[in-house]
Amino acid sequence: MQTGFCYISCIVLIITILNKIVIANEIKYVQFKPQSNSLLLAKELTTNAIHVVHFQSVLLIKASERDFPFNIPSNSTVNYIRYPQSYGTTMVQFGSDMYKTFMGTYSAMQYIQLAVERVPNYIKNILRLLTTEPSAMIQRLLATSLNSMARLSNENSVLITKTIDQLTNLLSFSNEINQYSINLSSEFNGLSSDKTDLMLYNEFNSKKLLEKIPTIIHRMKKQFEQVPEFIMSLDIKAKFNLTIHDKITSFIPALYTVESNSYFLHHLSSICNEILRRYVLDQTASIGRHLILLTDEERSKALAKISQEFENILHNIKTLFIEREREFEINNMALQQAYEKLRNEYQERSSNLLASE
Repeated sequence: MQTGFCYISCIVLIITILNKIVIANEIKYVQFKPQSNSLLLAKELTTNAIHVVHFQSVLLIKASERDFPFNIPSNSTVNYIRYPQSYGTTMVQFGSDMYKTFMGTYSAMQYIQLAVERVPNYIKNILRLLTTEPSAMIQRLLATSLNSMARLSNENSVLITKTIDQLTNLLSFSNEINQYSINLSSEFNGLSSDKTDLMLYNEFNSKKLLEKIPTIIHRMKKQFEQVPEFIMSLDIKAKFNLTIHDKITSFIPALYTVESNSYFLHHLSSICNEILRRYVLDQTASIGRHLILLTDEERSKALAKISQEFENILHNIKTLFIEREREFEINNMALQQAYEKLRNEYQERSSNLLASE
């Protein structure tokens, strides 16, 4: 986490800028309430991604027992299944699409993380221009800064929309697999009476896992659909209907919302990137290896291994979130206090100007 993104260092500059204020207008009291943003969204997103990878790994291990075709009526049209004669190959295909989706998510969140790191400098520049003697040049520069924020918002909105579209396609694929899958219970349970095989099936019921995966992907899609609201708020001119002629009292609460949301987006994207990189992408890229297991003993060992890894990962990210949530709350409170100080300084200096007239 880059400490320079905590915004506290910019407050000294902001207060210095306020010495230049020469306008004296009625000051509206603005309350800066703590934003409702929390890291619960990041925690849910990443945990769901880890669950999907784990469940798909289990399905591939189970698919290594025996291959069989899908039950697709002759008058039906499939949109995603490319190998209807092979359940196992289709599971590999789904794993490949899942990897592409998570890699696309990683790329989008990495771009967002780098983009929102520019927001504090934009805000510094906007405040400097707002507190400078009005002129045609100042108005042009302020318009340029506001347009830069709008461009940043629009570019990142496009990326999130693409991520949501990828999850939508993955969800449709998983629903299609469920629609045309045969009775997996009879296929897998009919293989043998070996106790190990029955134990594996009872512990990891393939039919139930197939039903869980689209549910989790749907949940992830809904969670990502919350992100555009934060991104669109970065377009301060459109979101808050501000113009270059508005007073600083109109900009201060808007800037607080923008900075708070950008800080949230930075945390969200950096956490998603870290967890995807450490626990999701490599595991998904190599997920097809589970299909080549030959014996029940190999399957039993593979299931035990990925189950232990799954538990370890959940423990690790629980510790990570405790640390990041503490950092997020402390810095969010500091940001709120900084803007309250800014508001109070502006109110005091403007009141003094009124009294001196």
